[in-house]
Amino acid sequence: MSEWTASPLEKLAEITSGGTPSRAIDEFWNGSIPWVTPTDVTSCRTNYLHDTKEKITPSGLASSSATLLPIGSLLFTSRATIGEIKIAANTVATNQGFKSLSPKPDIEGLFLFYQVGRMKNDFIRYGAGSTFLEINRRDMGRVQIPHPLVPAVQRKIACILETIDRAIEKTEALIEKYHQIKAGMMHDLFTRGLTPNGKPRPPRDEAPELYQETPIGWIPRDWSVKFLADLTVKIVDGVHHTPTYVEHGFPFVTVKNLTASSGIDFTNLNYVDERTHRYCYTRADPKAGDVLVTKDGTLGTSRIVEEGMPEFSIFVSVALLRASSELTAEWLNLFFESGTYLTQLGYLSSGSGLKHIHLEHFRKFQIAHPSPTEQERINSKVRLFEDLISSERSALEKFKLQRSGLMHDLLTGKVPVKIDDQEAADV
Repeated sequence: MSEWTASPLEKLAEITSGGTPSRAIDEFWNGSIPWVTPTDVTSCRTNYLHDTKEKITPSGLASSSATLLPIGSLLFTSRATIGEIKIAANTVATNQGFKSLSPKPDIEGLFLFYQVGRMKNDFIRYGAGSTFLEINRRDMGRVQIPHPLVPAVQRKIACILETIDRAIEKTEALIEKYHQIKAGMMHDLFTRGLTPNGKPRPPRDEAPELYQETPIGWIPRDWSVKFLADLTVKIVDGVHHTPTYVEHGFPFVTVKNLTASSGIDFTNLNYVDERTHRYCYTRADPKAGDVLVTKDGTLGTSRIVEEGMPEFSIFVSVALLRASSELTAEWLNLFFESGTYLTQLGYLSSGSGLKHIHLEHFRKFQIAHPSPTEQERINSKVRLFEDLISSERSALEKFKLQRSGLMHDLLTGKVPVKIDDQEAADV
């Protein structure tokens, strides 16, 4: 088993602050040197930072306290948001919101990246300031960093963690790709539909006789356009006052529960007692097959109430739409998910800068209406991609759980890492 020790961070890495050239001098800006701000770091989705929003010139660098940092430097945010960290994929400079780390020869840079990232709260504890928290160079250098004495063990730990991070990044990229394909497909499905052989109708410029012009645009000739009021049996919103919450009781669903995940999120709930729930339920009684839509603040996020969900109440910020037999819940859901409603919302709101969808708007929305049989064909096509996305999301959650366990076990020395003779000899 490899021996571990703990060293002050300043013994393991050079700690460098950043700076900002004067914005009053144009020749300091729009140069070739990537200039990193905390926003660049927090918006970066991988461990490696490849680009920045702003770049400075050599004269801008020379005029400020910013320093040119080599590839592999660890970019650590040290003010306002403390402890976000990325690896510089290129030579960069940073603003003053960083204490960047250049690992010394006896510490593996990638290992230090993971260990410092795991110890974020240790650094936050040193934060001070009346306007925003900031950790100074002295305090940062004092933080004790556990590490194996043998560099080869550090490398192996870093390699294991990087492997799981690559799997996470690939899975996230695949999910994003499926979302993009689905978005493009939905546009075609809403304008061309699917014929009985499962293929879209030819485009309008190839077969204009198959299409008709309507108030909501060109749609297949055998479709109709109807108001949602004519295709639903219920359009209501939830209770119009904030109830008194209790520790346990009936779930009370608000906008946050529709926007937190791909379905209705029952993990971060408020609860109401049975009496309050029954009162709310007399107005809006969500049942399997209903479509819930956010109508205040975040607009148009829609979710289908699935079989087996617990009985719950909804707030005024959520609308409940119950489809008639002529309209499938999935097709109604796709109407909102595709964003088709947005152009109509602008018209209905008469340029008022509205941040609400009123119930009257829901009733006046016009929706392209294929036959129920074609709706189901389209729903099945969309479902295939939703199943792919759901499968990859499940894999992503497993990878993240695995990463969390490995971070704890490997970076604390709880689980020893063995190296063979070749790994020990590699430098």
